[in-house]
Amino acid sequence: MMRLINHKKVLKFFERIETPYYIYLIMEYFNPIKLNDYLKTKVIFKENESLNIFKQLISLLLYSNEKNIGHLSIYPAEILIHNTHNIKINNFKYRVFFQVRAN
Repeated sequence: MMRLINHKKVLKFFERIETPYYIYLIMEYFNPIKLNDYLKTKVIFKENESLNIFKQLISLLLYSNEKNIGHLSIYPAEILIHNTHNIKINNFKYRVFFQVRAN
């Protein structure tokens, strides 16, 4: 599923390595904090900050909708935010929706 999603707001997945005891996922490095932790530290959350985060999230949802991929649960703990207010989603709970065409 992660190979289907190629968007700048989703952590990139490079490779999967399986051993008899572990499965390793090689992914993009991103050093952020969770959005819910960020919200707890902020006394005042400015409108332009929230608008920037909202725009990035909508961009990701529009992209995944075009690919017929739905995200099962997006909540602040799943959204990672960098100090430059760029976000990335770190969740793997995606579902592919297939279109059924009537004959």
